[in-house]
Amino acid sequence: MATMQELETALVNADRAGDTEAAQTIAGEITRQRSMPAAPSMSSAAAAPASPTLDQKIRGSFAGGYIKATRDPIDAGAQMLRRAVPDRIGAIVDDFGNFLADLGLPVAYSSGVEGVDRLVARDEQEHQTARLATAPIDPATGQPDPGVDWGRVVGSIANPVNLTAGRLLPIASRMGFAGKAITGAAAGAAGGALQPVTEIGPDQSFAATKAAQTGLGLATGAVLTPALSKLGDVIARNVSRFAGTAGGAKAAANADAVLAQSLQDAGQSIEGVPPPVLQSLRKQVADAPRRGQKLDAAALLRKADADAVGVKLTQGQLTRDPNQFAAERNLRGVAGAGEPLLQRFEQQNQRLTGILDDDLGAGRAAEAYPAGQQISSALKTADDAMRQNVSGLYQTARGSAAARSELNLTGLSQDYANILRDYGTKNVPAPVASRLEQMGLLSGTQRKVVTVADAEDVLQVINKNRSNGPAINNALGEIRDAIKRAVTTADVDGGPYSVARQAAATRFRLHDAIPALKAAADDEVAADDFVRKFVLGAKTNEAKELAAMLSRADPGAFQEARNQIGAALARSALGENVTGDRVLSPERLNRAIRTMGTDKLKAFFAPEEVNKIQALGRVAAYINAVPTTAPVNTSNTASTLFNLMRSIPGMPSALAIGSQVVSPVRNSRVVSNALSEQVPNVSADLPPEVLRLLGPLTTAGGIASGGLAAAPLR
Repeated sequence: MATMQELETALVNADRAGDTEAAQTIAGEITRQRSMPAAPSMSSAAAAPASPTLDQKIRGSFAGGYIKATRDPIDAGAQMLRRAVPDRIGAIVDDFGNFLADLGLPVAYSSGVEGVDRLVARDEQEHQTARLATAPIDPATGQPDPGVDWGRVVGSIANPVNLTAGRLLPIASRMGFAGKAITGAAAGAAGGALQPVTEIGPDQSFAATKAAQTGLGLATGAVLTPALSKLGDVIARNVSRFAGTAGGAKAAANADAVLAQSLQDAGQSIEGVPPPVLQSLRKQVADAPRRGQKLDAAALLRKADADAVGVKLTQGQLTRDPNQFAAERNLRGVAGAGEPLLQRFEQQNQRLTGILDDDLGAGRAAEAYPAGQQISSALKTADDAMRQNVSGLYQTARGSAAARSELNLTGLSQDYANILRDYGTKNVPAPVASRLEQMGLLSGTQRKVVTVADAEDVLQVINKNRSNGPAINNALGEIRDAIKRAVTTADVDGGPYSVARQAAATRFRLHDAIPALKAAADDEVAADDFVRKFVLGAKTNEAKELAAMLSRADPGAFQEARNQIGAALARSALGENVTGDRVLSPERLNRAIRTMGTDKLKAFFAPEEVNKIQALGRVAAYINAVPTTAPVNTSNTASTLFNLMRSIPGMPSALAIGSQVVSPVRNSRVVSNALSEQVPNVSADLPPEVLRLLGPLTTAGGIASGGLAAAPLR
């Protein structure tokens, strides 16, 4: 019997000589010898069947199947490449390979295209023979049953060739179904083409078999790749969801970032959201990824605003989706379909108007004149009480023994002389100069005993002679300070008038801080203009002081001031709403709220009320501000025309055909969806690193599916 090396050499020579029949005979003998088990000993031959060789055990194992699958693309590539290169180049390659084989290296002998095909076919036959030799015996048939070649199946899927190709042409998650199907078709075609052809029958060509493999792989990849992509997304989302349950702190921080960005886009800040509302929003956004979802944070904020003011939004208002918003508006006037929407819109406007009228007091606000009278009278009463208190304190001080204490005028005389030198006599009003002259400060002749009470009288004269001239006021200020120093020298406790003087100073400081108080005390402004000038037009700090004084002095007047602010907001939003059913203007309302300012509103309203006012402005915008690209028919002519044409016999059914605007089925669906007020949620975004991994794996799956489908055609 010839050795294996002799047979392989003879096979190469037969190929070179073109003796096909001899080559096939030799190849068959090589296959037979390789699959032949070792000869059993005489003692055991009759006792047991022949055992598989070590080579067969390796080839027939799971690992052997996996290795065979990884070799299949190489064999297929060799078959196609040998046919693609010119014969002279192929002959050089064959000679080099055979030379290496002659040196004893693990390289198979081959010659020509047929030689490559025989090597591929022979390796396939040896693999199948090894599987039979190592397979268990089926008790029912008494024959070996190799079953499914799981090693080869797994190797076909987890093939390094597939994974490499997947990285070169990954399927992006943003691709639609068509894009994934087209890419999957290309991947499946590649997988089918990379299956070797191990049997070529008399009426079958290599090209035809390869074309069938490629086509079957293409069809399989086109169908299965989108499904594999979807399955991969589901698995990855579930893995991400379970991983996310352990990242509570990270989820909360991410929720804050999402909410902060959504609020910023809406012109708000996270600090302006009431803590209970913020806590609820944060929990919903943070919990969504654990359910494999991603909430629309902007819609969630809109719903929170609507809940705060007791309004139910439509779906288009909640999502601000232009098409949904327009569909709801255009459908509201269609008889038999739009009534629920029209009712919802009316309820919304009634609720917003009701907040202005009832909660903010616009409906209870008095006219300008009586309101001005009430508020100015309250302020004048408060000022009269302070003035009387000051007068009483001064009266008490004048009757005290300390008020009759004589002053030492030496220091005061020197101070007064310096003041006259610096400012001149023209900047000291005559009444003040006369009083000081009577005290003998300049002539040196004191006409009477000067007491603390006399000094206090001079201070009163100084206060009455203040003017708009800076030099005069500065001179009077220095004279006042000099007199006070003289008084405190006489009385270490500040003199008998210190308490009265402090009370007077407090009153005058309030006049400076609250212009409305001074105007009321001096009766400077007509009642008709009082609210406009001192409540609605007050500076923020003035409004704070005014509100604090009114709330202490007269709660009724304080409430009227609140009502006047509510009425101003209502007039901005509704104009003169005589009929009570005007549509609220979000632009004018929000302009009035912004002009008023948060701090000024907080002077008259509690923080939760201010939050409600601001939410009211936003909800009004959600409801009545039309999205930029929304095709809303603002004149409502479409629904009017449709209702008119429905009265013509035979027209309703004709209109319904092919019209998405007036289709009864669609109308019912739009209305039902519009009234649902559901915050949209979609599948949560996968982390970038997961997306980078899924793309190549999906392509590899497409190649593997094409290869597995084409495997029976080997």
